[in-house]
Amino acid sequence: MGHPANRFTEAFDALTVGADATWTLVDLAAFGVPAHAVVHLIGENTATGAENDVGAQKVGGGDVRLIKCHEAEMGGTTPCTFIVQTDSSSDIELYSETDADVVWHLMGWLSTD
Repeated sequence: MGHPANRFTEAFDALTVGADATWTLVDLAAFGVPAHAVVHLIGENTATGAENDVGAQKVGGGDVRLIKCHEAEMGGTTPCTFIVQTDSSSDIELYSETDADVVWHLMGWLSTD
């Protein structure tokens, strides 16, 4: 008896948080992400004059996984990467200190489906 085969599915989908400085539930099922998948996310700070706290966690996670994402330099963005597992409904929680300055992307997921 071996381990189930894992499969990585690539994606590049924009995610919407829609709130400042609060953990917000984000449903990934619409992107095809199955329950209990391990997802790869990038939160990009686009603000040129301010750092932004960004974070990703499992639903109801007690771990505070915030990263102070450096201000964007020279017209670019500053990406911060996260790995988190979805719950039984394919949900996660995202945090953007200033939502208008943070762009989130779903980069893909690892699953046994």
